[in-house]
Amino acid sequence: MYENDWIEKRRSNRVKSSLPAQYESIVEGKHGNGLTQDISENGLRMTMEEFIPKFSRVSVKVNLKPDKLIVLSGKVQWTHQVAYSSRYQIGLTFEDISYDTKRSIAEYVSTHR
Repeated sequence: MYENDWIEKRRSNRVKSSLPAQYESIVEGKHGNGLTQDISENGLRMTMEEFIPKFSRVSVKVNLKPDKLIVLSGKVQWTHQVAYSSRYQIGLTFEDISYDTKRSIAEYVSTHR
């Protein structure tokens, strides 16, 4: 594979983040705490203790600032186990995100580049 063969699939820029998050997957009956790895206006990557399958619907609460809690919901695009660990990472694409929430994330991304 050549370097030019790689295609960026993301629709917006992400920034690395280590934000505490709470997640809930109602269908899977799983919930708990996690840590974001990166975030954008359209999605996030987070680490958690439980396996959540691809295409699951997940609700996530994230504190962008001490006084700015955002609630997001979306679909798991991918999931994998972290090497040499009992933890998992998921890639979540947001669905039905409000304008205010999207704007808050955009502000966070622009100030943390």
